[in-house]
Amino acid sequence: MENYLGTVLFFIFLWSSCLQLSESAEFGFAGRKYSRFDATANVVDAPASHHEFRGASATFSMWQPYVELPSEFSLAQIWITAGNYQDNSLNSIEVGWQVCEEIYGDNLPHLFVFWTRDAYNSTHCYKYAYLRDAGNEIWVLALDGENVGYWPASLFNLLNDGVATNVDWGGEIVNSEPDGRHTKTVMGSGQFAEAGLKSAAYIRSMKTRNLQNEEVAAPLDPNNRPFATKSSCYDVRRFSDPSSVWGTYIVYGGAGLSSKCQV
Repeated sequence: MENYLGTVLFFIFLWSSCLQLSESAEFGFAGRKYSRFDATANVVDAPASHHEFRGASATFSMWQPYVELPSEFSLAQIWITAGNYQDNSLNSIEVGWQVCEEIYGDNLPHLFVFWTRDAYNSTHCYKYAYLRDAGNEIWVLALDGENVGYWPASLFNLLNDGVATNVDWGGEIVNSEPDGRHTKTVMGSGQFAEAGLKSAAYIRSMKTRNLQNEEVAAPLDPNNRPFATKSSCYDVRRFSDPSSVWGTYIVYGGAGLSSKCQV
């Protein structure tokens, strides 16, 4: 099992400029751009879509997953989005924890934030680290109820009105297929969802904010079931315990290369 480092409710430190990436680190964007469509990334995801949202939140277990190559990554995050990939209109605000040696210079998990307004094509920016401040027309990131950073409306052409149409919670890895095989890069703790809360990674207390700015548990919409792009390598299960702090939550992860997880 990978190292368990505790839990975190997500936040941001907003820097004045984007984190500059080397050419090899840009591989991560290929994984992000096509994560829904091809093998450069494997994703486990619990979506909430076809609604209108003013924010989202969750508490994540934090691990130190093994990442095989410096240019690969393993992460867990929230996506708040509007638009789509088909016409490159996707606006996305993302926050989570990530291991990527090429970006951070080590194999430790780092809190991060990210945004794009054209489906990861020409605009994308990493900054270190949501809620929306209706008075300032910006997306605000909060930690334990304290606003600690923001994305100004001017960054976006769809999310600039403070309304998102999709929220996703999940994990992602980049698979560069070293030596023609699947990567050994781990997601979460390296355990599949069936290992349960004692061993597998989780995201709990998954909530959204509606147009009235009310915080509600993430909807268990049967039309938006959790999915894994390659369930033989990484998987996800969703649960609901409305009487406890867990609320709506997912358990997810996987170990990468195995007899069942090949290219």
